[in-house]
Formats: sequence, structure tokens, C-alpha cells
Amino acid sequence: MLNALIDRCCRWINLLIALALAVMVVMVFGNVVLRYGFNSG
Repeated sequence: MLNALIDRCCRWINLLIALALAVMVVMVFGNVVLRYGFNSG
């Protein structure tokens, strides 16, 4: 019972970390494109 709860919690935390990493990668890529492509930022 407790192990299932911990596993579910770890799965949600891993999903949140992966989502945050993906958002950061997209934001950094967008920053680079804006800086070098449009000479702004």
C-alpha cells in the first residue's frame, strides 16, 4: 500500500522534472534564435 503510493509519487515527480526540463530547453532555444536571428534580446 505504502510502496504503491511512493511509486506513484515518484512517477509524478519524474514527469514534472521532465516537463520542466523540456520547457527550459525550449525557452533557451527560443532565446538563442531571437538573439542571433532577429538581433534582439
